[in-house]
Amino acid sequence: MIYSQKKIEHFFELARNACLYSDCKRARLGCVLVYKNTVLSVGWNSQDKTSPIQKEYNKLRGYDPNDTNDRSTLHAEMTAMLKCRNMDIDWSKVSLFVWRIKRNGEQGLSRPCPACMGYADKLGIKNFYWSTEKGWAYEHK
Repeated sequence: MIYSQKKIEHFFELARNACLYSDCKRARLGCVLVYKNTVLSVGWNSQDKTSPIQKEYNKLRGYDPNDTNDRSTLHAEMTAMLKCRNMDIDWSKVSLFVWRIKRNGEQGLSRPCPACMGYADKLGIKNFYWSTEKGWAYEHK
């Protein structure tokens, strides 16, 4: 779904605020899932929380899900998607907004990784918005 510039800025502001809850030192990411102009879920990355689903989908990033040293810490997008994965909605109308704050405080590229994109594909999410170094990008799958 394509939103007005004002709505896009609003949802990115929510994702940017979610970054502030992240405990990751390298990069803080926040994510907002939106359905019919309503926020369904908010998530942020964590260096302490893990998930078997994140671990399973990390194989799309080249990680071995059977590796006992792989911590599979939760990404912002996965956190947001897992919170509402059982909702009975038209997932093709869900939009995922992701924002990244780098270690130096500047915004950065936050395109979802292959693991998060893989889980989004499983759910049927088609609309992705993410921060870039200088602005933002949109992709419809």
